[in-house]
Amino acid sequence: MKKTLFLLTLVIFFFGSCSSSEESTNQPASVEQAAPVITTINQIVGQARIEPEGRIANLSAAVNGIVKSVLKQENEPVQKGDVIVVLEHDIEQAKLAQMQSRITKQAAKIDTYIADLVEISARVANKQKEYNRIAALFSKGAETQQHLDDVETELNVLNASHEKAKANLAMAKAERVEIMKEKDLAQAELNQYFIKSPAEGRLISMS
Repeated sequence: MKKTLFLLTLVIFFFGSCSSSEESTNQPASVEQAAPVITTINQIVGQARIEPEGRIANLSAAVNGIVKSVLKQENEPVQKGDVIVVLEHDIEQAKLAQMQSRITKQAAKIDTYIADLVEISARVANKQKEYNRIAALFSKGAETQQHLDDVETELNVLNASHEKAKANLAMAKAERVEIMKEKDLAQAELNQYFIKSPAEGRLISMS
């Protein structure tokens, strides 16, 4: 325990009785003088402030701002994470909301690319079956070269679209990761405007 000690200075005055010179001269020399009275001090009472060692935390905001509200008062108990003071944070709140809106839009964009990819994949599969069938007939002389070439060209176009759809989806997912990072940064900036208790305890003073 950390103690603030007060140094007490005691001043003790000893009072003895004395008689007039005339009376002292008249007493016989054999009379024994009275012994001084000794007072024993058993206890000294003073005021002191006792604080738990290493548990006093000075709190301050990481950013400058105007106090919006004070949620805790002096000598009030607090739990870990309790908000004590809130600073004005309208701009930071707006930035976070903007990031959240971008994340929602990006999620919708990703869903669209996924749907496109599924559709193109199905078209590629069907066109591949058609090409295999035409190629088999062509090998038997039942189909023309022109028809086979046309189907092959359509299959190549669909394969290119399929690769493009996969690339679009991958890019959209990468963009979502970047937006999430920006959102986390906006959240961290917003959190700086809320002064919170780092642990359970009691709010000693506030200025």
